Amino acid sequence: MKSRTSRLARRDYPLDVGEYYSKPLFWMNSYFLGFVGVNTVEIVEEYIKN
Repeated sequence: MKSRTSRLARRDYPLDVGEYYSKPLFWMNSYFLGFVGVNTVEIVEEYIKN
């Protein structure tokens, strides 16, 4: 997913992206971890869909 979005962003927005990402690497070598508290999977999925 990261490779595809990187290519699409560079293709569709070359001036905007090039201003901030002049190096060949687009994404950082990291990850995101988030917590949703006591919500159920269904509630979180509905939130993401909307």
